[in-house]
Amino acid sequence: MRIGGQTLLRIVAGAFAAAVIVLAAIQATRAPDEAEQPVRSSNLPSTDPLTAEVARCAAMGEAALQDDACRRAWTEHRRRFLGLDPGQSEARP
Repeated sequence: MRIGGQTLLRIVAGAFAAAVIVLAAIQATRAPDEAEQPVRSSNLPSTDPLTAEVARCAAMGEAALQDDACRRAWTEHRRRFLGLDPGQSEARP
């Protein structure tokens, strides 16, 4: 029995597609390893007092809106994030 070039190409392509589907199914059902999970910065202990204060304020919820310490922390956090000088409050057009 002789197999033509086009038929052989179709067989190889079908086998390749089947292999890709099987590998994708294995990968999708595999449990993630602990080492592969990204480390979230929120889970790490903070050495920066500002970061700790912002986290405390975030945990307070709406009550933080009335807290002056939280307002100061958010203002400083925003200033650092935007890269403003300590004397600048916010960049305005």
